[in-house]
Amino acid sequence: QTTTEDDRGRQRTTEDALYRPRMATRRDLFGGALTADIPEDFLDVSDVIPIDDHQEVFSRASSDESIVIEVLDRVRDVDDASIGRCMFTDMCELNEAIESSLGYEGEDALERRLAGVSTSRIVFGTMRASK
Repeated sequence: QTTTEDDRGRQRTTEDALYRPRMATRRDLFGGALTADIPEDFLDVSDVIPIDDHQEVFSRASSDESIVIEVLDRVRDVDDASIGRCMFTDMCELNEAIESSLGYEGEDALERRLAGVSTSRIVFGTMRASK
C-alpha cells in the first residue's frame, strides 16, 4: 500500500477509491452550443433537478465536488481583463464560501475567435461552501 498526497494536500492510499485518475467524456453544454470534457464520474444535475438555462452543473456522487459552468451577462463597469475575477469573487460571496482560490483567469479560444465582436473570459477556481 502506497501513500501519496493529492492536489489539496490530503493523504491518499492506492486503495482509496476516491483517488484514481479520472477519465473524461466530451459533453454537450447549453443544447450543444458548447462542449466540455467532464470527468465520467460526474453526473449531470439537470437530470435530477431543474437548473437555470445559463448554467450547466455536474456533481460527483461520491464526494462534495461539483463543476458549474455559467454564461453570464456583461458587467459594464468592470474592464474585460478583470471580469472573470470579479464574477468568481461575487459567486464566492453569494455562496458564503468558507475558502476559495482562483487558479486561472484569462482568455480562451472563443475570445480569440470573437476578437472585436464580443468578449469571453474563462476562470478556473475552487470554492468550499455548504451545498
